[in-house]
Formats: sequence, structure tokens, C-alpha cells
Amino acid sequence: MITIKARINEKLRYILIYSALFALMGLIIFSPFIAEHKSFVWISDGTDQHYTSLIYYSRYLRNLIKKIFIEGKFELPMWDFKIGQGSDILTTLSYYCIGDPLTVLSIFFDEAKMEMCYNFLTILRLYLSGLSFSAYCFYIKQSKLSTLTGALVYTFCGYALLALRHPFFLNPLIYLPILFLGIDKILKKEKPFIFVGIVFISAISNFYFLYMLSLQVFIYAVIRYFYIDETSKRLKDFLVAAVKAFMYYMLGIAMAAFVLLPIILVMKETSRFGESRGGLICIYPIQYYSEVFSSLFYIPRINYWSCLGYPATGVFVVLSLFHSKSPNFKQLKIAFIIGVACFTIPAAAYLFNGFAYVSNRWIFGFSFVTALVFAVVQPHLKNHINQSTWASVTVWIVLLLDVNIFIWLIGYKGEYIPAAALIVSSAAVFFAYKYRSCFGYRGFEYIFAALTIISICVNGNLLYNRRYRKVINEFSYKNEYLKNIINSPMKLAAKIKDSDFFRVDTYRWCFTKAGERREVSDNEAMLLNYRGISTYFSLINPNYSRYINKLDVIGILDLNRIYSLDNRTTLNALASVKYFLSSAKQHSAVPYGYEPIKKMHLAEDQITLYKNKYFLPLGYTYTSSIKASDFEKLDLIDKQQVMLEKVILEDDINIGGNDKKLYSSKVIKVPYKEIRNQKIDIKYYRPYHVHNYSFKTVPNSEVYVVIKNVKFTGASKFYLIAETDNTIKFAKFYNKGEAYYFGRKNAVINLGYFKNSISDFMLYVNKAGELSYDEMNIVCVPMNDYADKINVLKDERLENISVSNNTVSGNITIRQNKILYLSIPYSSGWKVKVDGKNALIYKANIMYMAVPLQKGNYNVELTYCTPGLKTGAAISIGASILFIFLFLKK
Repeated sequence: MITIKARINEKLRYILIYSALFALMGLIIFSPFIAEHKSFVWISDGTDQHYTSLIYYSRYLRNLIKKIFIEGKFELPMWDFKIGQGSDILTTLSYYCIGDPLTVLSIFFDEAKMEMCYNFLTILRLYLSGLSFSAYCFYIKQSKLSTLTGALVYTFCGYALLALRHPFFLNPLIYLPILFLGIDKILKKEKPFIFVGIVFISAISNFYFLYMLSLQVFIYAVIRYFYIDETSKRLKDFLVAAVKAFMYYMLGIAMAAFVLLPIILVMKETSRFGESRGGLICIYPIQYYSEVFSSLFYIPRINYWSCLGYPATGVFVVLSLFHSKSPNFKQLKIAFIIGVACFTIPAAAYLFNGFAYVSNRWIFGFSFVTALVFAVVQPHLKNHINQSTWASVTVWIVLLLDVNIFIWLIGYKGEYIPAAALIVSSAAVFFAYKYRSCFGYRGFEYIFAALTIISICVNGNLLYNRRYRKVINEFSYKNEYLKNIINSPMKLAAKIKDSDFFRVDTYRWCFTKAGERREVSDNEAMLLNYRGISTYFSLINPNYSRYINKLDVIGILDLNRIYSLDNRTTLNALASVKYFLSSAKQHSAVPYGYEPIKKMHLAEDQITLYKNKYFLPLGYTYTSSIKASDFEKLDLIDKQQVMLEKVILEDDINIGGNDKKLYSSKVIKVPYKEIRNQKIDIKYYRPYHVHNYSFKTVPNSEVYVVIKNVKFTGASKFYLIAETDNTIKFAKFYNKGEAYYFGRKNAVINLGYFKNSISDFMLYVNKAGELSYDEMNIVCVPMNDYADKINVLKDERLENISVSNNTVSGNITIRQNKILYLSIPYSSGWKVKVDGKNALIYKANIMYMAVPLQKGNYNVELTYCTPGLKTGAAISIGASILFIFLFLKK
């Protein structure tokens, strides 16, 4: 009889062997990162979102601990004006770090070492995924050697190697095996606590993957129920087991309600998850099937997130699985077939991605199945490799070659290395199997495991090796990003000394000498501690996206990625923008009324800080309003200009001040003509469909190019670019079938303010194809009475403004009934008291807030609490008490 001590020693021995192999394989696979001094921080999403969030979260935790243990105060900050124009902290960052147990470790790293923490957490997630898989295999009584092989296949699968660009994408690799283990325990009528606990952790870690995990747990439970000896096969007993498992699942969900409920509430409104963007396609492009087939046992690709990339030896275990008639393999066959069907049918990807768009991010579940095939079938290979297996391997190789030849014939690039890798792997297995008598059947299994490990290392290394794939180019150099941000011109924004509440509009794009577009971070305000207007997170305030879309602002790359208000004078003013940071290289349009106050030279660029002399504070007042339905009837530019005179309110709101008179347009359309001679130097390096236009604008006006119902054939996404001598602007378009389509049909491009008339501009696209549109107009917005309108709005304004944790307060005196307008993004979490009495807050101007006031002097205090947090916390407390009671009872 094996003692407990012996079992512990066995497990420790396994962990040591796994750890050693993990370290060795990691060094080989990630050696390109070491050689090229790269970090795991992926450029764009990794830098702007994940890394920035980790630094922010570390600061947040440190400050919270300081408040509690040093100052003796428990104040939980829930709102931050440095996230976009202001956003909820929990719902914004829960997608990236809040709730993930591992990111708590960031508290032990200072900001200078946060990249080290980021890299460490990435490796730790990979390491834990292998241990999690091992725990499952040991529970179903697999051998240590085959478990080790399967764990390494799982740990370094294609999904894992490509998903590390989004570190939290690795978390479901850890949770899935434990969820399956927990389901097995419930079906065997063992204790449910592991299942409830891992459901809780999955739920607080990331709502997006919780959905995918839940679907896969359901599929797993249905299959496993009929193959576990301890379960009854009667329908009644099946339904009883299903209800019991569901109740335990809901207990875990309820325990996580303090995080989950606020997220669900905001998800219902958020554009990225609240509606289908790219829609459902009936079938993938033919090249997709070729690439998936080629990459199944080779270097992974990220096409629709179908990241496979398993070792070449996998062809033997998969074919042996299906050649075997053993009833023990039947459930694996079913799972594998379901997995293949799911990544070949777009509808499955659409379902697993929450009906948002087609994406196979659920593929980590198929990686589990494939790794489990290794773990279960490998010990039986000595009996299952036969002539039919070799024939099938030969057919597989021939198919690989034929598919790539066909792809090449129809005009796509074929790839023959997978077939070559499979031939080499097959030859090695053939000789090992043929001469297995020399070293015994157990020796053959060791050789097969070694060949599998070698194949994993080759696939992984080639993925990141610059000579084969350019994936390594997508990652930032060590310590590059934070250093660039800290030393960037953005630091001017952080150093502004001004007691007012204000926002800073910063430049977002610049161009290299080659004409390539280079991006400045969209969330740098969170790192540099200033209030900006840009934001890039998966969950942003949905009213911000609606505001941008309603006004056809080009400063958006996606529904959740807003980088500017297109430097529009009116929109900047309404958003309380007081300063504007401009780059000479960017060729940006400086809004009207902005005066330069500081300049600095950086490399070959000149940065200028401007101050808005027509600044509107956080709170100012309107005397009249316009219904949202009447607002919708206005032309594109008038929609913006009306907000200088009237506040937009929903149709069902009646708080007085509604002006029945129609808004009188002040904009002026000017004629233009196309000319042949090119007077403007093209700044973009690869222009197509270039058109030059001549016109004469109205002096002292802001000039817009308004292009309605833009259509383009030749590319699924493109930039429509407008240039003058001093300005370059672009509007990004997606075709309707694209995953990131956000409904843009029009291009309203602000060419800037011009004191005198301008005479030329250029229009082109960045892709080859055919551009068409219904109409194009040049619209001038005279600025003659702009200052007067601003002065009317701020004549009676909120003063003595104080902004602290979750509160905004100030005083105001008004001489007649008015609507106090607050440039704070609307959220149901905001509550207001006027002179200590509760008052109502209304959504105004699509995304901001308004409070009606009568004549008098008032103290106005706003407080914020994350919607759903208190209710969720109450549910969590109750569920946790129930969990403890069940634990003690058991």
C-alpha cells in the first residue's frame, strides 16, 4: 500500500521533472526574445491596455493599502477621470487585471520593474496551465510519462504561444482542467468544493472567458456523464445530476457577484459586446481551411484565432485514436470531432464568442482535447501503430502537399514546410517503432515523448524566429514602452500647473520618414496622471462611443478605441479641454482660440503646448434644450454646433427650457472643383485614388470635408485620407462583414481653423480599389460669434470645484431657471445632492450629464458608486456564507 508520504514524494518528483523540462523548453522557444532583447509586451494592445493596466492596478493596490493601514481610512476609489474622459475603475479594468488572483503580485514590483512582473506573470500562467492539466490527468489515473507529454503539449500549444500577447488569455488554460476535474467529482458524487471554487475564480478573473469556459464545461459534462462508471444512465438521474451541477455552478457565480454583476450591467450597454459587429459568415475563406490544416501539427497561425500548432507527432496519436476500437477512447473521439467541427464552421465561433463576431478564442478547449489525446493514447501506441496507421500518415502528408499546391494554383501562398516536418517526424517514429525491441516498449514511449518535446520546441522557436515568421516584431523591446512614455512630450501635459478641472487634447499619430503611421498610446494619461480624452479598453462607457458615432467624429479606430475628437473646436470646448499638445510631424489642426504657451524640441520634432482661451469648466449652464429626435434631423455639422446653444435631452424628459423653434444653421457650404495639377506634397507613403481639389473658403472659419455614404471595393478596411499644406487627417472604414465594423458610413474631416481662406486640398485612400460616395461638400463654420456663445454658457458656472475619490462638488449661483451641464460621462452610478437634497441627473448631449436648477444659490455634490456593486456584494456575502455552511456540513 502506497503511503501518503510516498504519494507526496511522487508528486514532488513529477513537479521537479515538469519544472526542469518547462524551463528548458521555455529557453528554447523564447530564445528569440532573449536574443533580440524583447519583452512579452505586445505592441498596441499589450502596451496600451495590459501593461498600462498592470501599472495602474499596482498603484491602485498600494494606495489602497496605504489608506487602510497607514491613514486608517477605507476609501475604495471607483471612478477615475484619467481613464478616457472619466470611467468606472472596476468595470474598465476587470477585463485585464482586477479579479485575476495572479495580478495581485504586481504590488511587490515598483513601476521601473513592472515589465519584469509582466514577463514573470506570463511565464507563471504557462507554467500553471501545465500543472493544472497534470492534476486532471492524475485524477483520471493516467501515467506520469504520458501526463507529462500531454502537459507540455498543452502548455506550449499554438493558442498559448500566440495568446501570450494578451496575458489574461492564458488564464482559461489554467481554469479549464480544474473545472473538468470538478465536474467529474460532482458526477461521482464527491465533494463539489473544487468546482465551486474554480467557477468563482473564473468568474472574477474575466467575464469574457467565463462564458466560453461555461459552454465547454456544459459540453464536457454531457459527454462525461455517459462514460463515468459511477453514474446512472437513466434520463431522470441525468436530469438530477444536471440540476445539481448547475446549482453548484450558480453558487460559484453568486459568490463572484460583487465583480460579475457590475460587469454584466455595463456589458448590456457596451457597443463591443452589446451588438453584433462583424456578423455571421456562412463559410470561411478557402485559404483559412488550408492554413488550419497546414498548421494543425506545425507552427500556429492566428487566422480567426484558430491557433493550433501541435507537435508533428500528434498525427500518430490522433490517427491511432480513430483506428482503435477500444471503448475507452470513444469519448475522446467524440470530443475531438466536436472540436474539429467547431473550428471549421463559423457559426460555432460566433456562438462561442458571445454572438459578437466570428472568433475561435475558445480553441484552448480543443488544445485540452488534443493534449489529452496525447496523454491517453501515448501509452498504447506500441499496440496501435500498424500498417493502416502508416498508410493514413502517408495520405496525410500527400494531402498537405496537394492542398498547398491547390492554394498556390488559385493565387495564394502555399507552405510546404509542414509536410517536410511531418515526413521527418514520421521517419523518426518509424525507426523508433521498427527497432523498439532493442530498447523495449517502455523505451519506445520515452523516445516518442522526446520526439514530441523536440517538435514542440521547433514549432515554438520557429514561430518567434525572425527568419521564419515576423511575430517577434510585434513585441516591444525591454523597458522601451514605459521609458518612451515617461520621456515623451506627453509629460508636458502632466506638468501643467492649473487649479481648474480641465482636460488635455494630445496628438495621437505621427508619420515616419517612410510615411508609415506610428501610434502614441491611447491610455498614457493613466500613466502620466493627467486628464485626457483618449481611451482604449474593451469595456468603455457606451455613451462615449455613441457620441462619436452620432457626430461622425473620425477620431475612432473601433467602438472601444477613441483617440481624439478630431481637434474640433466645439467638441473640445464642450469636453472642458483647456490645453492642446501638438506635434509638428503630426500635421494636426489647432482648434480656434488656442494660443501657444510652451514649446519643446524632441529629436526631429517640435512639440507645442496650446491654451484654450475659450475654455468651458466642468459645470456650466444652458437656458434651452432640444429633443433628441429633433437633433437627429439636423445635418452632420449642425449636430455639433447646436450644442453651443441648446442642450440635447431625451424625448421623454420634460424639465423645461425646451425651445420649440428649429435650430437655424450657421454653416456655409462652398463650391469646389477637381484640378489636375498637384499642389500638395503627399505625406502618406502609399496613396491610391488621389484627387486634388480647388476651392475658396470663408475667412475666420473651421473647415470640414463632409463625405456621405462612403463605399470602397478592393479591401475590407481602409483609410480615407485628406490633406492640406499643413494638415493630414484620416477616417478609418471597415466593410460590414469585418469583425471590427462599427457602422461608419460618413467621413466628416476637420481640416482645421483658418483665419484666411485656403484654396486646395487632396483626398486619397491607402489601398488599391474603387472609392465611391453619394456626395462631398466643403463646409465652413464661421467663428465670428463663437466667443459670445462660450461666454453665455460659462456666465453662470460651477465654481470652487473639488474633485476627490468618487465625489465632485461645487457652488453655483443662477439668476433664472437653467440646466446645469456637467462634462462628466453619464453613468447611473452618479447621484447628486443639491443643498443636501437628492436631485435627478439626466443624460445630456448624448454622453454627458445635466441637472435642472431653479433660480438661486446652490451647493452641488455628486457621488459615485459602481452600479451593481452593493447588490453584487450582498449576493456574494450570502453565497459565501452558504458555501461555508456546505463545507462545514460536508
